[in-house]
Amino acid sequence: MDKNILSSHWLQGHNASERLERIHEHLLLSYPWVDRIACALYHESTGLLKTFINSTHRGQAIVGYGYPMSDSPVLSQLADTGQYRVIDDIKANILPENSHSRWLLEQDYNSSLTVPLYDEQRFLGFLFFDSYRVAAFDAKAQRDMVLYANLINMSLCAELRAVRTILASAKVARDFVDLRDFEIGAHLDCMAAYSGLIAGIVAPKYGLSDEQIEHITQFAPLHDIGKIGIPDTVLLKEGPLSTDERTLMVSDPQGAGGFGSGTPAGFDHNAQHSGLSS
Repeated sequence: MDKNILSSHWLQGHNASERLERIHEHLLLSYPWVDRIACALYHESTGLLKTFINSTHRGQAIVGYGYPMSDSPVLSQLADTGQYRVIDDIKANILPENSHSRWLLEQDYNSSLTVPLYDEQRFLGFLFFDSYRVAAFDAKAQRDMVLYANLINMSLCAELRAVRTILASAKVARDFVDLRDFEIGAHLDCMAAYSGLIAGIVAPKYGLSDEQIEHITQFAPLHDIGKIGIPDTVLLKEGPLSTDERTLMVSDPQGAGGFGSGTPAGFDHNAQHSGLSS
């Protein structure tokens, strides 16, 4: 299995979801019984493991789902140890104890492989491989799936690091805004807290994917960053604004100093195709 070929497949596609589908198509040439690959990301701030991207060739994908990691001793142990888990007979080993388990049984998948993902030493999430076959993941399949998982892991880390770099730069600007006007800084924090929740609620209506919801949540704090370019005399003015002052206020995105210029291409593509950029 050529890592360069796999890397070229990952680079095809506008976003992580499409790139995962390309990888899955390549994997199916050697393992046509791998019916689903899915990635869930861990959110340290909430303790939730949330659906992120998937490529599902058979069955109905589970989306918009979050599960407390602390409620699963098995997954918590995998995250702590770095070991992966193989289930050869799902129906014989999984009970319908939660929404994910019930969904898994309803899809009629019979075996699975779960691989933890890391960004250096930091737990990132899990990659799940599912199959309608019983005992589909023998020793050779496990080795190959882990290779695929490592490639996806490295690629996701590169994308997420780019996002964190942008957000770290934006945090400096946000801290500056906090110093100028606490209410504006608090407003940014509220936007970050509620945007993901609202995006999840309206996702069915607007066709938002889990990947798009993740991006909305991550980048929500940037929505008002342009206010760093507004003079205090205008930003903190009591009473009505003059025509020139109002023109200055509505132009605040231009004051962001290019913070959004480094956003990953997948986010820009997602925004354009979900109507979020208008």
